[in-house]
Amino acid sequence: MLHEVNLEDVAVVGGKNASLGDMIQGLSAEGIQVMNGFATTVDAYYAFLDENGISEKIESLMDQYRGGTTSLSDAGTAIRKCFIAGRFPASVAEAITEAYQELAAEARTDALSVAVRSSATAEDLPEASFAGMLESCLNVKGEAGLLNACRHCFSSLFTDRAIRYREEMGLGHLEVALSVGVLPMVRSDRGCAGVMFSIEKDTGFPDLVGFGRRNMDCTRDEIRTFVIYQMGALQGFCQAAGTSLAHVKPHGNLYLMAVDKEDVATAIAEAIVSFDPGLPYLALAGAKGEMMTRIGAKVGLKVVYEAFPDRAYTPEGNLVSRRVEGAVIHDPKVVAERALMMAKEGRIKAVDGTVVELEVQTLCVHGDNPSAVDNVRSIRQTLEAEGVAVIPLSQPDPKAA
Repeated sequence: MLHEVNLEDVAVVGGKNASLGDMIQGLSAEGIQVMNGFATTVDAYYAFLDENGISEKIESLMDQYRGGTTSLSDAGTAIRKCFIAGRFPASVAEAITEAYQELAAEARTDALSVAVRSSATAEDLPEASFAGMLESCLNVKGEAGLLNACRHCFSSLFTDRAIRYREEMGLGHLEVALSVGVLPMVRSDRGCAGVMFSIEKDTGFPDLVGFGRRNMDCTRDEIRTFVIYQMGALQGFCQAAGTSLAHVKPHGNLYLMAVDKEDVATAIAEAIVSFDPGLPYLALAGAKGEMMTRIGAKVGLKVVYEAFPDRAYTPEGNLVSRRVEGAVIHDPKVVAERALMMAKEGRIKAVDGTVVELEVQTLCVHGDNPSAVDNVRSIRQTLEAEGVAVIPLSQPDPKAA
C-alpha cells in the first residue's frame, strides 16, 4: 500500500508513488488527509515482460530502428501492441485484484472507480524527466478494467516520444521500469478547497503535455482569454466548495514570459481587472519583475512581490532554468535559510555568489519537489522562530500599519 513506501523506495515504486507515500507518512500526523492507494512494483513490470517475452522484442525492434530498417512509429506501435496483448503472471494479477478488492471494501462498494497512474523509476531526475509523457487512466472500474489500464500504463513507456527521449538521453530502454499507482477517484469539488488543474492550470498556457512549461506563440487577446477562462473555471470549483479565489498568479512559462514581454504582462493584468479587480496579483520580486509590477499597478491591481526559496537565481534576478543541474533546491534546511534571507534581509545569493536585492512579500514552494512538504514545514518553523509573521494575503501587513 502507498502508506508503506517513501522516497527511499523510488527504485521499487517509481518517483510519483514514492512521493505519494512520503506525503501520506509526513502529513497524516499533521491532520492533513492524503488519499491512500496501492502501487505495483518494478518486479511486477519485469515479470510481465518475462511472461510475454517482450524484452527480446524490444531489443530487436530498437536495433531495427537504429539501423534504419523500421521507423520510430512502426517500432513503437509494435512494442505497445505487445503490452496490450500481454497476460499478467497469475501471481501478479492476483496481487493487483486483491489490493483493488481491499480498496473497494474500505470504500464500501463493489465497483470502486480508481485512477491508474504511471510512475517511472527515472521520473523527475535532475538530468532527465518523463513528466507528462506517461499514461494515466481515470474512472477505471472492475478488476478486468484495472488490469487493462495497467497494461496501457506499461505500454506508455514506449510511446514514440518516450522512446526518442531515452535515445537522446542515453538511457537504456530496459533500464527504466514502471510502477503503477492505483488510488480511489474523489470528487474534488466536494472534498477539497483548493484545486490544481493538470490542463490549463490557474493560470497558464493550454499545454497538457508540457504542463505549461513550454512557450506558446499566442496573441495578447488569446492570453487574456486563457486567463479569464481559467479564473472562471477555478472560481466555479471554489464556489462549490464554499470558498473563493484569494489571488492570481501566472503559471510556468506564461509567468516567465510576463517578466520580459510587455504584451503578455498587460494581457494578464487586463484579464484580472476584467474578472475581479480586487484580486491580488503575484509578480516576480526584484528588478526583473519591474514590468509585471508596473503594469499591474497601472491598471489598479494590488501587486504582491513573490520569491522562490527552493529555486536557484541568476545574477540578473531570474530563475535558473530547470534544465540546469541545481536549479531546484531540495535540502529543507537550505531552503529555509534562503527563505529567511529573503524575508528579513530582502536579498538572495545567486548561483555565482553575488547578491540579488529582492523586496519579498510572499514565497512560492514547488509542490513537484519531492521534499516540498519538508521544505514548507522547515520554512515556517524557521520564520516563526526568527519573529517573522506568516499571514494570509488577504490580511493587512502589520508592518504597513
